[in-house]
Amino acid sequence: MTTYIIQQASSRDAGLVAPLFNEYRKFYGQKDNIRICFDFLISRLESDESIIFYAFDESKKICCGFVQLYPSFSSVKAKRILILNDLFTDLKYRSQGIAKALIQSSHNYAKAHEFGKISLEASIDNHNAQKLYNNMGYKIDNSFLTFVKNRF
Repeated sequence: MTTYIIQQASSRDAGLVAPLFNEYRKFYGQKDNIRICFDFLISRLESDESIIFYAFDESKKICCGFVQLYPSFSSVKAKRILILNDLFTDLKYRSQGIAKALIQSSHNYAKAHEFGKISLEASIDNHNAQKLYNNMGYKIDNSFLTFVKNRF
């Protein structure tokens, strides 16, 4: 089994995370564009607009998984919250507990920084992710509908 460590990314790590972030975006139908990925990550990290944890394969010196969290607020709870927006593990590293470890790092961060909750969305057909989230204590919120407007 591969040895990996979980680290919180700084802007210095954007080049390490960007190739896997590019694969994540391609998984969701976006075009291959490592430059957009690098620039996006640098901008988010330098502006303290996201928190990224990544799994690092020490033997191959590559990023093998990451989670990206966006801080936000809940007016009703009057607390800061986190949105778990991105979670991805390289295909070669799946079923090794990396995604679970990344989510646990997110939980530890939320607790240490007194966030009120972590929310996330999963694709209707992503049953593996849904199973993982259920196993880690996440529940489906049937109280609200999500509405989206993509063109302005």
